[in-house]
Amino acid sequence: MLYQKCPVCNGCGLVGGGFFDSPGMIDEYGNRTWVSDHASETCKACEGKGIIVPSFESPSGVEEK
Repeated sequence: MLYQKCPVCNGCGLVGGGFFDSPGMIDEYGNRTWVSDHASETCKACEGKGIIVPSFESPSGVEEK
């Protein structure tokens, strides 16, 4: 089975607090804010594992068609 480092958390399994709660919010200066200054949280893309299975392969290792 092939694995890939999670592109969201860069393989560490954590992202900055608020990353998934308020992506793309615009602050008072007109800038997009992606991460708050709160504690980190588990990456939802890889469920904290730091790796993902590419979409062209199922978790069982059988190629999807």
